[in-house]
Amino acid sequence: MARSMILESPMPNRFGQFAYALACFMHNCFPNSQCPKFSPHEHLFGHPPSISTLYPFGTDTIVHVPTVQQPHKLAPRGVVCRLLKLLISVGWLLWEPTSDKMIHSTSVIFARFQPLGVSNTDNLKGSLAHIVNGKTLRNVPMEQYFGNKNTAIDTLPLTKDIAIPEYLGQALSG
Repeated sequence: MARSMILESPMPNRFGQFAYALACFMHNCFPNSQCPKFSPHEHLFGHPPSISTLYPFGTDTIVHVPTVQQPHKLAPRGVVCRLLKLLISVGWLLWEPTSDKMIHSTSVIFARFQPLGVSNTDNLKGSLAHIVNGKTLRNVPMEQYFGNKNTAIDTLPLTKDIAIPEYLGQALSG
């Protein structure tokens, strides 16, 4: 498992120890022949492991740069780093490729795994639907005029042609 992670990630081979640590953690999250009902992690800590903080080895992250470390007001407020390890205590261990430094941070954004913010804009005052519904046609409000057509459209059977991506990483992967 660790060799696959190293080969799939854009990380140099010198960070292989972190890939092996992640593989060991993942292996302990699953039940096995010695612990068929519970995972080794659950036996040791008394609760199931949280996989919400589990990200691919070497994935790109954006780390917040504190204001006191910024050289000037227009300096970037984030640095692109690569994920090395989830620290048990708190935070993440990251590698910054440009300066070849390791960083421990709790202010990390996994941009490829952020939910896409798709919202319904029909109720906003500036939206086209709101403007059109406010107009009248032959002294009949548009909602009443087109209401029957909208309900007819809503009753059409829908088939799911494509899977809408939930995260940016899914959208970029094709």
